[in-house]
Amino acid sequence: MAERLTPARRVLARTAAAVVLLTPVAGCGPEADAARPAPPAAPTAAPVATTAAPEPEAAPSRFAVVGDSITAGGAVISGARADGPASWVPAAAEAAGLAFTGGWAVPGATTEDALAAVVPADADLLVVMLGTNDVLRDRPWEESAADLTAIAAAAGERPVAVVTIAPSDPRPDARRAYNAALATLALERGWVLVDPWGDVASGDRFVPGTTTDGTHLTDAAAQLVGARLGERLAVLG
Repeated sequence: MAERLTPARRVLARTAAAVVLLTPVAGCGPEADAARPAPPAAPTAAPVATTAAPEPEAAPSRFAVVGDSITAGGAVISGARADGPASWVPAAAEAAGLAFTGGWAVPGATTEDALAAVVPADADLLVVMLGTNDVLRDRPWEESAADLTAIAAAAGERPVAVVTIAPSDPRPDARRAYNAALATLALERGWVLVDPWGDVASGDRFVPGTTTDGTHLTDAAAQLVGARLGERLAVLG
């Protein structure tokens, strides 16, 4: 038999049922999720300041030469001295802070003569300025080109800068042809071609007052050419 509720108990039962129906379950339903505050974002680490280590200073570039009277300047170069008053070598070294380590340069030398004398160079860069006497003696370009290639190989594996030959009052056309062929050879061999003659050349001849005989530089012109050449070599070294 079911228990009979007194009036007081009926009131308590109705109240309890109303509480159960009106009280939501915490954490259930989309409304609860929307109302819940988002967790705080994780703090972002501040960037760490770094200081790049200073690069070490590069050692002075060292260059060696192979040439004729334009490089020798009135005195033979055989070793680490360039004493000729019309040699461009001292001015090149001084203008760009380069170190001249020696080489070979003899007045009247052809590319063939230089090949017979060249030895491996103790330098970072080999500078070759040859061909004036090849032009004056009408040597075939093919022979000069073979000599220059062999000179670069004999001097050892290092960057090579070949310098266009100086202006020539007696043979301007031959000078032009030689330098054009030299440019092609340099491109084929991966050498750097340098033309430092802008201030002393008028076409393929010398500017008046910059040559002693139409072939050789005055002392002042040699200094000018050397300074310009040194600046270019410093970039290559």
